[in-house]
Amino acid sequence: MPFAIDKTVRERTLKCKRDFVCCDIGGCPECDIEQEVSNDLVFVKPKQGSAYACSYLVPFASSYVCRCPVRSELWQKYRK
Repeated sequence: MPFAIDKTVRERTLKCKRDFVCCDIGGCPECDIEQEVSNDLVFVKPKQGSAYACSYLVPFASSYVCRCPVRSELWQKYRK
């Protein structure tokens, strides 16, 4: 079953280059959560090569901050 992501969240995710593959059947987020700072701010560890393809990743020290609205909702709803 695909992950249910609110339509308004998808509409705010204008820079997704992967066509929301993380929400599809068999899909999974391209990044693992390292640490949650707040509801909409998480540090992530991208899978190899995906950091260069995502417009929502912001390098921070030796990690990345994820600013993707869909990724944030996946974490909040499903802890994925």
